Amino acid sequence: MAADPWNVECEQAPLRKPRQGKPPAALFGLAFSGGGIRSATFNLGFIQSLVRHRLLGRVDYLSTVSGGGYIGGWLSALLRRSGQSAETLQPGHLEGPIAHLRRYSNYLTPRYGVFSTDTLAAVANLARNLILNQALLIFCLATLLLLPLLAEVAAGWARGVDPLVLPVSTLALLLAGSTAVSRGLQGIDTREHRPRRTRCAYFAVACGLGASLLIAAALGRQGLGSLPPIKLLGLLAGLYFFAWTLGWVLALLLPTAAREKRQTSSRGVAWFLAAPLLAGFAFAALAVAYGRFAQGTGPSLPFALALGGPILLILICVGSAVHIGMGKRWFRESMREWLGRAGGLCLAAAAAWALLFAAAFYGPAILAYLKDWTLTGGVAWATASGAGIWLARGDKTSGDPEASGKKLSWREIVAQAAPYVFIVGLLFLLAGATHKGLTLAAGLGNETSSTACPAPPERPDAISLSAGGNEWQRFQYHVRRIESERCRVAALPLSVGNCLVSIPGWLFILAFAALAGLAALFAWRVDINMFSMHQFYRNRLARCYLGASNPDRRPDPFTDFDLRDDLPLTALAEQRPVHLLNCALNLTRVDALQWQERLAAPFVFSPAHCGYRFKGDGQEVIRARATADYLNGRGWRSAKRQGPYLGNAIAASGAAANPNQGYHTAPALAFIMTFFNVRLGRWVPDPGGEDPNAESPRFGLRYLLQELFAQTDEKTPFVNLSDGGHFENLGLYELVRRRCRLIVVCDAGCDPEPFAFEDLGNAVRKCRCDFGAEIRIDLTPLTRAEGRQRHVCGTITYADGHRGVLVYVKPVVTGQEPADLRHYHAAHPQFPHQTTADQWFDESQFESYRKLGELSGDALFGDHPWNLDAQMPADPWIEEVAQRLERAAAPAG
Repeated sequence: MAADPWNVECEQAPLRKPRQGKPPAALFGLAFSGGGIRSATFNLGFIQSLVRHRLLGRVDYLSTVSGGGYIGGWLSALLRRSGQSAETLQPGHLEGPIAHLRRYSNYLTPRYGVFSTDTLAAVANLARNLILNQALLIFCLATLLLLPLLAEVAAGWARGVDPLVLPVSTLALLLAGSTAVSRGLQGIDTREHRPRRTRCAYFAVACGLGASLLIAAALGRQGLGSLPPIKLLGLLAGLYFFAWTLGWVLALLLPTAAREKRQTSSRGVAWFLAAPLLAGFAFAALAVAYGRFAQGTGPSLPFALALGGPILLILICVGSAVHIGMGKRWFRESMREWLGRAGGLCLAAAAAWALLFAAAFYGPAILAYLKDWTLTGGVAWATASGAGIWLARGDKTSGDPEASGKKLSWREIVAQAAPYVFIVGLLFLLAGATHKGLTLAAGLGNETSSTACPAPPERPDAISLSAGGNEWQRFQYHVRRIESERCRVAALPLSVGNCLVSIPGWLFILAFAALAGLAALFAWRVDINMFSMHQFYRNRLARCYLGASNPDRRPDPFTDFDLRDDLPLTALAEQRPVHLLNCALNLTRVDALQWQERLAAPFVFSPAHCGYRFKGDGQEVIRARATADYLNGRGWRSAKRQGPYLGNAIAASGAAANPNQGYHTAPALAFIMTFFNVRLGRWVPDPGGEDPNAESPRFGLRYLLQELFAQTDEKTPFVNLSDGGHFENLGLYELVRRRCRLIVVCDAGCDPEPFAFEDLGNAVRKCRCDFGAEIRIDLTPLTRAEGRQRHVCGTITYADGHRGVLVYVKPVVTGQEPADLRHYHAAHPQFPHQTTADQWFDESQFESYRKLGELSGDALFGDHPWNLDAQMPADPWIEEVAQRLERAAAPAG
């Protein structure tokens, strides 16, 4: 790695050539926004105008995002392969490459038709990758769903142990948890041992959940619930009291607790003992009430495991609240905050545990009970999930985080609820399938029975009927006489443990081992990048946009691909403009609180370096590496790679459909997108990490689960990249970072009239917050009905007082277009802001966007400020154009 990981001098080496080897005094940056093939085609016309006006050679930086990267990569590859520089490139040099783009304008599936070979090949590709990834996730989820059943097996085997084991085990867990709490609170007002305090919190929650499960199991099956209420109250209160006091004393005996000893001795021992005693009685009273409720509903171990454990954990939290209140000033404010955060962890753990165990225990029985409605329910579940996902991707639902304060429409309500419906339904289906597999393996698949038995003692007026002997979950039907002399049949869920009588415990263990082994095998062999949608996407982008400039292109006659279409990013190191490909580094699990809305950081691929740079909590994080020293491992090519390839960088920069997508990320939607392998993004090694040359993680399960639960960050050996528009969609951010004197931005994102200018507003806000750069621009000429313009000019005031000029170009229809564009606009009123989801352009659509981009370029570069002596040196030329544009700009609003 270079001494300066960002290596700006190396990056700007090509910019010295037109300045006789001197560092640039003024920089000209050109930015192409995201927007898929719409942006690529519009900016193709803009490039043609630049070349015709002989201005491309004046551009120092080309900053691209997503679809802008398609055409930016096309231009960079063309300059590299044509033997022409940006200064000598002529319109005639573009004719052949543009003809190639026309042929492949439908770049994902070039041949039309549902049954064309391209379409069927795409379906086969995506289906293969979907099957492999879903198999891995299904094996993992099924393994998790077996954990509750293993817990019940273990509890069943432990019935014959000494009765003292249960209270002793509970006391040990509570003691370990209280010791962890005490350790976590030690030195809470200092900056020392912060990681230790976090670990203590998680350990304490785990111990609390374990103790809760043991208590709930005892109340349900071990006979503890039959004790007189007074004895039970005393026993539970004693457990809480002794666990807390002994745990605190043990923590104080550790060598690092001297400061806490001094503070404890001055606060009074009386309330130190009284507070946990009162809290213990509060917890015990609530636990006794729960025990009576549990027995009234038909005590069972599965009920205790699924719901009793989480309920008791919450009751422990309630007891802790009483403890904190009675302790008064004994707990300092920092302690109360720490305990409050730990309580939040308890609630999260209780909810996750309840969902998992309820699905495992009750899912199969509910599906069996509703078997006559299985098909209807399945169709309704799939329809609701699919409709919600479709609405979530539609134009009528907002991805803007600021919209959360507004009243939600019915579309947004359905879109937000649907992912959770899908997740719950999926868990229930997997639980049912797991149960069916176990019953078949045990030879019970065809057994059915109906039995009648005496009513339980608490219901002498009823008989008990059990139907469906092959199901774990038994539903007991109580038939009782009522005043109308009619029979009322009520289905009440009771014991689930009867399944263990029929299914041997070793079968659960064998199934768990088999599923865990299959999950490990698939995680090891199924490459998380190779079998996502990224490679499919990248291959087709390279064929269309990079193959256009390949003079020796000889595609395989069967697949229509040529591996030589792509080229290493380092091959562009000596040419201008310097190409910056912008991606989003997803930080959905972010520590910097000010980034909770962004949930992403900028990641840049350039010919000189690759990496990210942002300000975290009070310090700047720089993780970059020279491009030649990055991603040099063996990939899908047989030869040793020469750093990242341009095609991979373009595909990562344009990975719009991804589970983690910056400030658009929704955790529940991320679960669905990961499950269905809608993953255009890519996992790359951290440029500042220990192994920057690895192509992919050796064991991808960890990272797939991070995508599944939207928990990506920069602290792992690999980081998740997606569309640069998930951070900033114009490409303006990196040009402002480099303090360019003149910036031209082509915003071809989807922004139907009346324009909201969301991408521009987002970029202006981030540039002000991160760089102290103030951008002022009057957008009125773009929106007025009369005399509408295709571009506007604004000013940039950098933090050090230097000034820059921003030219903002927007695709608009002014009424002065040629006949073919006016006809296309009349037939397609959304033009030129048709949805980005449309990535299949036909000839008329391609030509309309290309021509509109060319008109926008001509309207800008044909104007007076740009008409200067072509022989003028670079820096004076840029300065003169900037000054002319400043004078011509309308007053900033």
